[in-house]
Amino acid sequence: MLTLYRILTYLLLPFAAILFLTIITLFASFANPAGLLPAFLCGATVIYLISSFNFLHRSVVGGRPNKPSLYDWIRVNGFVALALGAIFIFQSIYFRYNTDLEDQLEAQMKEMAVTMPNQKLPDLNRVIRAVLIFMLASGSILVAHILLTFRYLKSHFHLFGRNQKL
Repeated sequence: MLTLYRILTYLLLPFAAILFLTIITLFASFANPAGLLPAFLCGATVIYLISSFNFLHRSVVGGRPNKPSLYDWIRVNGFVALALGAIFIFQSIYFRYNTDLEDQLEAQMKEMAVTMPNQKLPDLNRVIRAVLIFMLASGSILVAHILLTFRYLKSHFHLFGRNQKL
């Protein structure tokens, strides 16, 4: 189980780097408040992934104690990251099996072909399928990682310097 947890952690580190780059949109979100929620979800997920990485190496592998606040950081941001993972999974499944979306995409591609006659258009169906597969895979890995992290938090609770469980 520990080997799986390590593998998932290292698989999610590049995902954290990608999400960190999306936090840059936070500045644009001040002009459009609807963008604050995705920026918050991405930021909390990055914090969760970094905190759980530290927890893995310091407590699970090293057996050394941590600050009690790290437990709170992992739990709170883990719940937010769980929401992001669930959103990724549900959106990828929904858009994959939504035939109306494919029809709208084809209509938009035909409009683009008229306005750009000499340009080669990318195969948007392949691009969208690749993005949906990435969302499904990353969401599934994230959810599995969070569940394993919560299990390890329970078993290594004594390393956070608290006497009783909350």
